Amino acid sequence: MLWKAGQGMDVVDTATAETAGRVSGFVVDGPSQSISAVLVGDRIVSWDRGAVGSDVVTVEHLEDAPKADAKALNPLGKAVFSDDGIALGKVSDIEFDPDSGAILRIVLGDDEVPGHRLLGLGSYAVVVAAEGTTA
Repeated sequence: MLWKAGQGMDVVDTATAETAGRVSGFVVDGPSQSISAVLVGDRIVSWDRGAVGSDVVTVEHLEDAPKADAKALNPLGKAVFSDDGIALGKVSDIEFDPDSGAILRIVLGDDEVPGHRLLGLGSYAVVVAAEGTTA
């Protein structure tokens, strides 16, 4: 699934069986090269408390989820640098496995970086392992 395709999907709270909002983004965990949480508005829901389907996301007990700054956590548009200092471009999208949350690739316009090279995500940039290496 592409990050942009997931944004805006309806979110159903399994505790109430009601639509609880829309996906505003996801949280990337660099060291595990995966999505660790779903952002619903300004609420952060751990990946293990939800499920991403083809047209809806389900979460457990959204009202218990802590608040987060969704804009600060969004990698789209951030610069991408290799760990040897080479600027590679800007993130235009991220593809991830909707079952496991594993980052499959980071899309940089017409180029891409395999997800296994992801090292971290900061407020300014995404850092990946240099080409030919893995994280």
